[in-house]
Amino acid sequence: MKCAPTFSRLFDLRHAACHEAPAPAALQFDLMLPQLLAARDFVHAMEEVLTFKLFGKVPLTQTAMNLEAGRRFDLAQTDMDKALNEFRRPGADNSRGLKLLNSTQHAWERYRHLQCIFAFDPEGGGSIGPMIRSAEAEILTIERTNDLRRFLDRKEAEL
Repeated sequence: MKCAPTFSRLFDLRHAACHEAPAPAALQFDLMLPQLLAARDFVHAMEEVLTFKLFGKVPLTQTAMNLEAGRRFDLAQTDMDKALNEFRRPGADNSRGLKLLNSTQHAWERYRHLQCIFAFDPEGGGSIGPMIRSAEAEILTIERTNDLRRFLDRKEAEL
């Protein structure tokens, strides 16, 4: 069945139902099923076209969304690791400040882990959980990286 002519027929039936039928009971709504199915297919196809036009190629399955969220988190983690390496670079202060950084980083990583579980507890099940936990981890990691860079900027300004 071709979608466009069938979908177009739905508008004809709607017009008849709204403006021509003497009573709703006189209409045979079961005859509209093919048109309603065509409308559903049309809306689904338009959703995909508009999503691509607005956002480009995006993952459409839950598995693909989970993988994309994990990839985005990995990028944020890599960025944070770079900032941490600036603190730990050769010739950097290896005294109390570095020990405090390592302690706070360890505590922060534990916090991030627990916060991600709080965002979506894996014991509850559900295929969307990995995406929600990865998105939470990404946000927290970006915030931590911004904090680290702010500390680095302040440290460099003191020199």
